[in-house]
Amino acid sequence: MKQQNDAVTRRFTIPKLSIAIVVFIVVFMPLYPFLTTWAGASFGEPLLWKVAKDMLLGVTFLGIGGWVLGDGRRRELLARDTLIWLVGLYALVAVVVTLFNWNGISESLLAGMAIHARYLAILLIVYLAVRYGELKFDINKLPLKFLAVGGVALAVIGIVQVFLLPLDTLEAFGYDKGATIAPFVLIDENPDAPRAFATLRGPNDYGAYLIMTIIAAAFLTLRDKRWVIGVFVMVFALVLSSSRSAMLGLFCAALAVAVIRYRSLTARAKRYALYGFGATIIAGILLLIAATTVPALQLAVFHSSPDDPSLTEGSTDEHWTQTGAGIDRAIADPLGCGFGCAGPASFYGDESRIAENWFVQVAEEFGIIGLIAWIVLFTFIMVQLYTRRHLLLAQLLFASAIGLSVVGVWLHVWADDPISLTWWALAGAALAMIVSTSTGSVAPKQVDYTDETQPKTAD
Repeated sequence: MKQQNDAVTRRFTIPKLSIAIVVFIVVFMPLYPFLTTWAGASFGEPLLWKVAKDMLLGVTFLGIGGWVLGDGRRRELLARDTLIWLVGLYALVAVVVTLFNWNGISESLLAGMAIHARYLAILLIVYLAVRYGELKFDINKLPLKFLAVGGVALAVIGIVQVFLLPLDTLEAFGYDKGATIAPFVLIDENPDAPRAFATLRGPNDYGAYLIMTIIAAAFLTLRDKRWVIGVFVMVFALVLSSSRSAMLGLFCAALAVAVIRYRSLTARAKRYALYGFGATIIAGILLLIAATTVPALQLAVFHSSPDDPSLTEGSTDEHWTQTGAGIDRAIADPLGCGFGCAGPASFYGDESRIAENWFVQVAEEFGIIGLIAWIVLFTFIMVQLYTRRHLLLAQLLFASAIGLSVVGVWLHVWADDPISLTWWALAGAALAMIVSTSTGSVAPKQVDYTDETQPKTAD
């Protein structure tokens, strides 16, 4: 009987169930905007479909939290955990600011809470489950394959969307520009210049998500050169998204990888790397110059048509106008206005405040103190990832975070579910692995798939 009970215990634990739920959510995240839009149009209650995963995350967080707190040894380790304290500090600032500006429960308030709570919840769920649970699975190699395979699939869908499908195809699945998601997006309202976004909410979100998948596939080429094809397909799809922020983000992410790997290169490889970097910069400058006169390039680079009064007319000027207005609001109200008063959640309120900048959004919602708390938390995570950069998963997350942070200057990047839930879930796994291997924990050490080309840092 005892052996049977032990077998059951090995098969089912709260940490295992928590990880299974997170994996289920993350796997479906790239399809989630499409599935919820289609389900809402077909069966009604679109809001319920949208928040289903948030409710599931909330229940999972309560379950793993209760499991951790139910053991004295785990509580002792938790009380000394820097990550937990930093997440708690940021959450406390956000709650206090919201209570200080309390005007009752509203849709914008609930939407704002969901946006910020979901990525912190999934971070902690994975972190607690992996660090304190007896889990034995590859949390360093499998995520790369998942991201790369999913990225190629999304890239193919995006390419087909641009070249083969009619513009109104997604209308059959409930897409509606005024009510749900626009069925198509054009560059400067040019019907001959559609933008790829596959099953995500828009071209910019699509391009930002592909940053993670492209880097993952690039790392897989270290062991299988056939992944070069996958990298090419995804880069082509990113270009078809016409997301300038994602292109710049990918460049910065690739540059971060190059800097990390530079020390391990041979003298000859370093020389070629510098030549390549110089050639890329020169090519970029020439492209910008050509884009001022060549109509096709002008449309692609500046999103401006030849008959527009200026190169930056339209979305470019509007972005800086919106960001500037957001900065002015943050300066005028340095203590913040609480959950949902700015960013995408503000669409549900009386006044939409869209700064088109994640950092400005945080400053508007939670004030200067809240922005500092968020930056401290994010910096702590980045430092931890960098110190274990010989792990491919840590290197992937560090580089992609650099790229996504660049995107965040033009986009409310962490408000997008597929991007935020995927990156922060993997960050939770990587941080748990880092803590377990450096300080020891109640969980067994994880399989250490390292990048053998990198020197290992001292513990």
